[in-house]
Amino acid sequence: SDDIVDIAVLKILPRKKASSAAAATPSTSSSSASSSRHRFDASELPVAALGDSDDLRVGQIVIAVGSPGGLDNTVTMGIISGLERSSTVVGIPHKKVDYIQTDAAINPGNSGGPLVDVESGRVVGVNACIRANMEGTSFAIPINRVKDIMTDLAEGKHIHHSYLGVSMATCTPDWARDRNEALQSSDKSKQVPEVRGALVTRVFHRSPADLGKIQENDVVVEIGGNKVQSADDARRLIDRASVGEDLFVTVLRDNSVRVTLTVQPVDLATRLREVKRERQRQLLQERFRLQELAPFRLMSG
Repeated sequence: SDDIVDIAVLKILPRKKASSAAAATPSTSSSSASSSRHRFDASELPVAALGDSDDLRVGQIVIAVGSPGGLDNTVTMGIISGLERSSTVVGIPHKKVDYIQTDAAINPGNSGGPLVDVESGRVVGVNACIRANMEGTSFAIPINRVKDIMTDLAEGKHIHHSYLGVSMATCTPDWARDRNEALQSSDKSKQVPEVRGALVTRVFHRSPADLGKIQENDVVVEIGGNKVQSADDARRLIDRASVGEDLFVTVLRDNSVRVTLTVQPVDLATRLREVKRERQRQLLQERFRLQELAPFRLMSG
């Protein structure tokens, strides 16, 4: 399974049917009897055809299949309401997915079920989640994102997701202009260039970005030779980068200076495990330091 994308590959074992010939013929070999009795034809298993989620358009009709509330094989219908909804916008920033938004009704029990294009009959997504307090809004993982990793998952391989260790916000000329005007009378050093890109709002300590000299208030305009127009662009390009290999990041610094930096992304899952272990170690140290002492009692004789 891959917790970052929230996809698991399951091995389905078909129901084994007893062979009448094996049952009627005694055998001294238990292994041969077992192998002859437990036969099945894998070609009899139904298989859903996978579509191309890159071809989806807003307004296409889709159906969601699942078992909400234990109601097996429930089908609901809706349309594609939006595409490339970032995990941050959806409300689960720790995932690495650009979701399909749909108004097909999804409830607990639908997660993991297929989102099917009505016209082609092909699976275009995997139903994933809903937004709290937003009726008629649900999200699915694009099937192309699943196809990117499903073979490696089936082979038991670890899926790598690149991590730099920065928080970013989308920078546009209008937004930067308004921000700079507000800072004219206070701190001009925090002014940013009035361009499209991704503004670095935080650099985490000892992260690849920190080691690569990326700074707060840098505006990322290129990653790996690809232009960056928004924070979502930057996030997608970082996720596609190879772990442990040099990645060139071009930023605008001090309002106009163009600087190209070299960083080496690390694996996000590995980083999360390291952070978890560090937090556990810190909690353990706090427990030792703050052990409760029994109250003092005056002994009387």
